[in-house]
Amino acid sequence: MDSSNIIKITVKTLKQKEQFEVAQSSTVQELKEEVAKRFKTPPDLLVLIFAGKILKDQDTLSQHGVHSGVSIHVVIRINFTCLKGFIGRPCLNVVCVCREKTCQEKTPERENMLFLQVRN
Repeated sequence: MDSSNIIKITVKTLKQKEQFEVAQSSTVQELKEEVAKRFKTPPDLLVLIFAGKILKDQDTLSQHGVHSGVSIHVVIRINFTCLKGFIGRPCLNVVCVCREKTCQEKTPERENMLFLQVRN
């Protein structure tokens, strides 16, 4: 990596944050792979959000105006069907990225969940 192209960014979850040094020309997918290692989560489950927009894997960080000093938020994508095992147990700090409006309906087992609706 060319050192003049290196940027320092913060990646935040609901509970923690980590510092990363990456090339500004890196793709979102490349950043996801680094984030996945640090947060011990498969990269295909990660959703990166910057300036209120979900970053697409094939785009570069520079295309979205990502530069040194900024924060990128990360959530873990979970299909509601995967959460059925949680019913009756507390679900703390679970973030669901949903494509259907019905996914956000309030029920007791979803009380502590944060839902982000994705529009295509």
